[in-house]
Amino acid sequence: CLTTYTGIHYLIADLIGMSAGPVFKFLSNEFIIFKKEKKDETREY
Repeated sequence: CLTTYTGIHYLIADLIGMSAGPVFKFLSNEFIIFKKEKKDETREY
């Protein structure tokens, strides 16, 4: 019972890590682009 639980736990953690990497990268890129766009907007005015 314990071995199956740890196996599932590691599997879920692996899936979260695999999916969290690209998602975090995408969100950080979007945030950086958003901040840059905001700076450009303020610079124009």
